[in-house]
Amino acid sequence: MQVIQDVTHYKIISIGKPDEKYFNSIPKNWSIICQDANLGILYYPEAVTINLNRSSEIHISLSAPPHRINGNDTVRIQWKVTQCKDCFKWKPEQLYFNTKNFQIKQILTITRIKNGPLAMFSPIFNGGGFDLIPNDDYRVIIT
Repeated sequence: MQVIQDVTHYKIISIGKPDEKYFNSIPKNWSIICQDANLGILYYPEAVTINLNRSSEIHISLSAPPHRINGNDTVRIQWKVTQCKDCFKWKPEQLYFNTKNFQIKQILTITRIKNGPLAMFSPIFNGGGFDLIPNDDYRVIIT
């Protein structure tokens, strides 16, 4: 067995910390105002008919993992209902996703307790970089 060793020498162009001028254009609050276009929520189904005193399951997951901000990678999702806010009850009241479970579907069970008009469930995001996502883009429609 023959061993061959080849050594390549490279010229070192720079050593040390990069000049601050390269970072001056980055806003100091970048982690708060950064909006990742990959962040989103996936529903199945996206629209459902629920009759009085009946329930339906909505399977929910995230399209991308939440960001780790200040050591926390958890996003909490709560819900606001348009129209007939007292026509429904739902469980759980909030869902939690992080970098380990973002692709695992969680189930939101919605029950109609009063007849009413078409309603939309919109997510309220908290944490994980999801705070700036327009919640109206991710509505569940209930007829």
